[in-house]
Amino acid sequence: MVAEPGDGRKARRDKLRRAFGVAGGDRPTEPSPASGMRAFLQQRQQRFGAGRSGALPRTAVALPEGDVLATEHGPLWRRELRLPLTHRHGEVELGDARRFDGG
Repeated sequence: MVAEPGDGRKARRDKLRRAFGVAGGDRPTEPSPASGMRAFLQQRQQRFGAGRSGALPRTAVALPEGDVLATEHGPLWRRELRLPLTHRHGEVELGDARRFDGG
């Protein structure tokens, strides 16, 4: 008998399935992003919509005050923050960014 390429991998996979009590067989394959992003995202959206995501439900939180704008892609929530120019973000003061605008 001549071993076919890949027989060893299949045998190891079957042995591991038996050892861990995992059922083998065909499981539905979902498209990967490499095979087509649109198909991958559509199937993922359907799976999440059906409640099969396995993720814990998130609690709803109230959004801070802001504006809801209508766009061609749907509603957009916008919040405007105004900080003093002396506010530091890491090691940089926001006022230092004015020099990039010629101010």
